[in-house]
Amino acid sequence: MPEPLPLPRPPLQGRILVVDDLETNREAMTRLLLREGLAVESAGDGQEALEKLEAGAFDVVLLDVMMPRLDGLQTLEALRSREATAELPVIMLSALQESRSVRECL
Repeated sequence: MPEPLPLPRPPLQGRILVVDDLETNREAMTRLLLREGLAVESAGDGQEALEKLEAGAFDVVLLDVMMPRLDGLQTLEALRSREATAELPVIMLSALQESRSVRECL
């Protein structure tokens, strides 16, 4: 018997904020998420991310750890201290492999 065809999955919905100081990373993540049907905005550092979050609502933030001006940990702390973003899901992204940074993100 032939293998059954997979059922088509419904398109994803949501508004994502991608925060990374490297333009190539932002562009790659944005392309991937757009292909999945998500609305995407991006920011080059934590300060820009906080400004975008004040201007509009997002469903999740993809947040790089190491950035200039306001890094990911400082940005996460600011998000958690604000009532409007205290419960906002944040996925931390990093090339770091040191356990201290992982613990700080958690």
